[in-house]
Amino acid sequence: MLRKKWIISTVAASLAASAFAGIPLSSKGLAEKAGFASVAFASAASVTTDTQLDDLFAELQTYYEALKSVEGGIQAAVAARADLVAILNENPAILAPVTDKLNLTPADKAVFRALFEDAASVDLSSIEAADWQGYLDRLQDKYGGFLNGLDSSINDLTVSDVVQVVLALQANVFDLIGDLDIESADDLLDLSDSQKDALKTAVSDAVNSNAKVKAVFTHYEIGYSDVAQVGQNLRDNLNFSTLRNVRNALNAFIAAYNKVNGDDDGDGEIIIGGGGGDLGGIELPKSVTAFESEMEGLAAKLAAASPAEKAALLAEAVKKAQAIVDSLSNVNAAKYVSINNGQAVLKLDDEAIGSILAGLGKVNEVLKSLGVTGAELPKLSLKLDLGSGLPNSVAANLSDDLVKAAIANGVTEVQVVENGLKASLPLGGELNGAISFGVQTHQADPAVTGGLQSASGVYDFTLAVNGKPVTSFSTPIVVSIPLGSLDGLDQELLSVAKIVDGKLLFQGGRVQGHSIVEARDTFSSYVVVENKVTFSDIASVEAWAGRAIQVIAAKGAIEGKSEGVFAPKDQITRAEFAKMLIRAFDLENGAAKENFNDVNSGDWFASYVAAAAKLGIINGRTATEFAPNATITRAEMATMIARTLKAVQGSAAAVNTDNVLAQFADASSISSALKDGVAYAASQGIVEGSGGKFRPKDSATRAEAAAMIYRAYTSAE
Repeated sequence: MLRKKWIISTVAASLAASAFAGIPLSSKGLAEKAGFASVAFASAASVTTDTQLDDLFAELQTYYEALKSVEGGIQAAVAARADLVAILNENPAILAPVTDKLNLTPADKAVFRALFEDAASVDLSSIEAADWQGYLDRLQDKYGGFLNGLDSSINDLTVSDVVQVVLALQANVFDLIGDLDIESADDLLDLSDSQKDALKTAVSDAVNSNAKVKAVFTHYEIGYSDVAQVGQNLRDNLNFSTLRNVRNALNAFIAAYNKVNGDDDGDGEIIIGGGGGDLGGIELPKSVTAFESEMEGLAAKLAAASPAEKAALLAEAVKKAQAIVDSLSNVNAAKYVSINNGQAVLKLDDEAIGSILAGLGKVNEVLKSLGVTGAELPKLSLKLDLGSGLPNSVAANLSDDLVKAAIANGVTEVQVVENGLKASLPLGGELNGAISFGVQTHQADPAVTGGLQSASGVYDFTLAVNGKPVTSFSTPIVVSIPLGSLDGLDQELLSVAKIVDGKLLFQGGRVQGHSIVEARDTFSSYVVVENKVTFSDIASVEAWAGRAIQVIAAKGAIEGKSEGVFAPKDQITRAEFAKMLIRAFDLENGAAKENFNDVNSGDWFASYVAAAAKLGIINGRTATEFAPNATITRAEMATMIARTLKAVQGSAAAVNTDNVLAQFADASSISSALKDGVAYAASQGIVEGSGGKFRPKDSATRAEAAAMIYRAYTSAE
């Protein structure tokens, strides 16, 4: 099946390779994509004459003059040609299927590439029609020695011969615009077999129009499959902006053809230009265009609807939009994965994914035009499922153009799924350019886990943006690590552990299904283990806090005062509680900053205080003092937990505060600033009173803190 992207860019490249500051010939593998990659060149041949070249230049000059009258036409051609020539210069190996057969030295390969570009880029805008021979003479002086040295039996090949073949192809393809009834780039999406044959003939006739060029192909056994491979190589190096420019150039050339042949009736819209977030010229998915049309009809209904009717109509529109978003967002990316040297590499089709991104943005744009705003709009994300059974090394690459297009269209994250692992990459912030996300997996052994029983393999994560390694992020990356056999393991005690200098640093994580989910603000190597932590001094609180202490300690959110000693009745400090909350609920944020005079950047609790303060979970005792070593009251602790749940799951303190607090005889002694938080925590069973009292100003103990956080942790599931 012909793929849209390659057909558009292939024919565009051939067209632009004309004298209109053109694009290199066959830059998209026309032969292969037209369905005749394995066919040998025909044997017919002819000899180039000056008259032939005169006629070709005259015909193309006519099209050039028409192109100048197409708005943005010249600019589109120049932009596309510049992009493709730059790709050839940056990646000389693209031409290897041909240059290798010519047995060229590295220096000669560079000359061949230059000839390839010059011959396909004759600029009639700077050459008078009467002086074309002078231009060819200059090329002959530059490349004649190289061409004559290809083989002693072919010693009269000239630049004119090469240019004649190039121009013949351009003229043939222009003729095809009329023969195939092509009115825009989109008409190339579904070519019939007969149309493919017409393209094949256009290329074959051009190559065989010159006996000496044909002789070179025959002598060196260069066939369509070699030309096709050049196109394949170039395709692999194209990015989104190049494809957009090529599409624009193609539409400009079609418009020029129509002007020359009297078909410019103005009925068809030719889109030239665009860029950035609007993905200029990219075709929207059909489901989106249908939705847009349907919503145009809805606008009139909304104008005449009552408030209740309007709400119902908008709710239905959002429901339809969400269904479209869900369908577009889930991409089967396995078809874009190749295996190179034992590594699975994802390289996306930028135009296909660009169309999806544009569609997602358009859906919300339409909803906004109807008055839908804020949280009512669908959240836009992109899920790339690479499949399973992949090698242990995986690299997922997103081009700079795709990332910028995603951000411009309101897509907030890209989720990469491979071999059961999921990683949600938040776009924006540090992730604002070309992304390369890497995962290496290997078996966990006792030497790595320190004797703890593992529940997963070891995962080494890497991330680069615009080619530069990124190891910490202001918005955490959420990873979902697949679990192995859980036989005999206590799932509540499973924790993601960061491997640092051979030691395990426990990060926590929440088991969901057969995976454990953890938000990471840094990348390193990780493994999931069962972390059984035991303390010899918790018998007195075992009944009501024993399990809580065990689980919260397993997650790395709280530690003993020393080996095997928890000190359950010791009072907990504000700094300690900040760490417990942030670590237990995966709210780490290494980029967060705080401005308290009594918190230094080197303090062990600084990052936790900063993360909590940024989320509004915890405030200073004053505007400038945090009081990290001060004890925390029960009312303060309850309020901080309520704020944490709101940050995690959007829970709001939507309870009747007075009614809830009426159960406590000392409710009046709760600070007015803390009453809503205490009431919410009490309504959820997270905090409890004793003897009919809440004791809001009592300092909380370490056991109480563990129990409260455990209840909040389980309530958030």
